[in-house]
Amino acid sequence: MSRSTRWRVLWAALTQDWHQKQCSDCGATWLAVGPFHHDLIDRCDDCAQAELDRFAARMDWEYRIQTRKTRMP
Repeated sequence: MSRSTRWRVLWAALTQDWHQKQCSDCGATWLAVGPFHHDLIDRCDDCAQAELDRFAARMDWEYRIQTRKTRMP
């Protein structure tokens, strides 16, 4: 990477609109780029993935319950 490219990347990173966000579930903080929206609920990737895992486990459990009922005479 040339020196001018490095300076352009550094300049772009410094002039962007950075702000700090905090996870509403666990309290983790990170830097985000773009305008800050007060009305959006912020979640970290770990909390969002944990919620998806709980949802998938619940759907699997309900599927097993439904298939068990239909197979019984």
